[in-house]
Amino acid sequence: MTNATNPEHDDRLDDAAGGETGEARVGDAGEATPEQRIEQLEAEWAEMETKYQRSLADFQNYQRRAARSEQQARTHGADRVLASIIPVLDHFDHALKIDLATATPEQVAAGVRVIQDELVKALTTHGVQQLAPQPGEEFDPNRHEALMRQPAGEHAPGSVVQLLQPGYAVGERVIRPAKVAVAEGDG
Repeated sequence: MTNATNPEHDDRLDDAAGGETGEARVGDAGEATPEQRIEQLEAEWAEMETKYQRSLADFQNYQRRAARSEQQARTHGADRVLASIIPVLDHFDHALKIDLATATPEQVAAGVRVIQDELVKALTTHGVQQLAPQPGEEFDPNRHEALMRQPAGEHAPGSVVQLLQPGYAVGERVIRPAKVAVAEGDG
């Protein structure tokens, strides 16, 4: 089969066999001398070595670009989170400047609520959700941390009796489990 009829045909096979291209042919007998064959193989080796070096350099450049891109994405993500939290700091600064001699407890409490709402809003913007199981809800060891047992009373054994501290999650990943009191069981 010729090169024209077989596009996958490798000319190097012809060269190695002294085939159609005839590059390795010398003299009347059509055979390459051992020195010429060695020269040809060394040239092929050098070509393959060059291709390998280029491929290796391309891959290393890709790795550097990917690492740089990953770092930029992390920095950008952190910048977004920090930018959403900075207003909370501004509210704290404002709250610390109030005159406690003239402020009523209700005003101070209202200021603290504004700060809390701003922080919750910032966290929600980034996918953070609060874990606050209600009394009677089934205890989930993947999302709740039992700190104490209490008499069951009206709740089923093993269910949440009291929320002691809310937890937080991003999607399905729990950042901090909700701390709860659990109803005692009979067993």
